[in-house]
Amino acid sequence: MQVNRPLSICKVLILLSIFLLNCSKGEKVTLKLALTSANEWNYLFSVDIKSSIGKSSFNSSLRTYLKSNSLEKNAIVNFKLYTPHITSNFLSEQEKYNLERQFEKLVLTLNTKEGAVDTRDTVDLPVLMVGEWDLFRSFFKVLPALPEKPVRAGERWERERQFPLETNHGKAIGHLYQLFTLDSLSGDNMVKKAYLSWLFKYRIEPLSTDSIFLEKLPLNGNGKGRAVFDLDSKTIEVAHASFSTQSESSSDITWMETVHLEMIK
Repeated sequence: MQVNRPLSICKVLILLSIFLLNCSKGEKVTLKLALTSANEWNYLFSVDIKSSIGKSSFNSSLRTYLKSNSLEKNAIVNFKLYTPHITSNFLSEQEKYNLERQFEKLVLTLNTKEGAVDTRDTVDLPVLMVGEWDLFRSFFKVLPALPEKPVRAGERWERERQFPLETNHGKAIGHLYQLFTLDSLSGDNMVKKAYLSWLFKYRIEPLSTDSIFLEKLPLNGNGKGRAVFDLDSKTIEVAHASFSTQSESSSDITWMETVHLEMIK
């Protein structure tokens, strides 16, 4: 009997774990960002871009730090950039230096409710002129839009946004659609982490009918993302998104992009 007792205890623990797991799956949680448990948010933000036009390849990367120490009214957080560093196989040292200085002046305004960047009150966004995609539209893709009501594991929600674009071939509109899923919840004794994933589509709508515009731009693309949300501190711990596109009229133009956002504690 003494030999079997540990097995009996193990069975009880296994059954209890299964019961608690099933309960946590049915529990609804609120995913809401809040700058109340810390004085500031610090993130590492990186973007890696690989593009090809015919036989030519264009690679470029950005590494920088984002820091915010204030939460304004209406759930607005302002991020400043620190020590941006750019690597590129097609930009000169002077061009990279000029871009880094531009990034240092940039302020990213985040709406924590919508999970979106608002740049209306900031300086003009620096543009990496490959495929006419500016680097900081990448921030849209890596930030999850959080649901307005509590959700449980397995539930989904959507976000659709559009924003103006300036290109060498005229004005355009960018369309972003994202479908989010709360994949799972985890934690000891109580739920502490939420794991999210999403699929998205990004499309450029030219406001010009210039055929040259259509030939030189990759107009449509698809991607996927994932993020870990800390329910105790109400912060995004880490988020990652990948994106690829191809031009409408030419298979010779491709674009691959990876974006990473990670909290530094």
